[in-house]
Amino acid sequence: MATAKDIKRINKCCDSISKELSVMKMKINALGEELRRAYGEDNEWFLANERHLTELAAVVEEKLRILTGSCPIEWKDRVRMEKAADIGEDMEFRLGP
Repeated sequence: MATAKDIKRINKCCDSISKELSVMKMKINALGEELRRAYGEDNEWFLANERHLTELAAVVEEKLRILTGSCPIEWKDRVRMEKAADIGEDMEFRLGP
């Protein structure tokens, strides 16, 4: 059975990896936007490379999903609550559909 110290260490690791992957995805998407502005949406070179960037961002997103599935439930609950707080929702008392 995991001790409280082990759980803290695992949660810290999950936080760190999640943050790094999120930053990677954001940078990939920003690079795509920068290239779109620089070369234009109809440029052949841009179209070829945009596809690769889109695929790379999708791989990073998949790794984030895998991480979320493999981290402890306490970490997932905390992350869910933080995301809800960021968008101003109350997870327990949500009104309406």
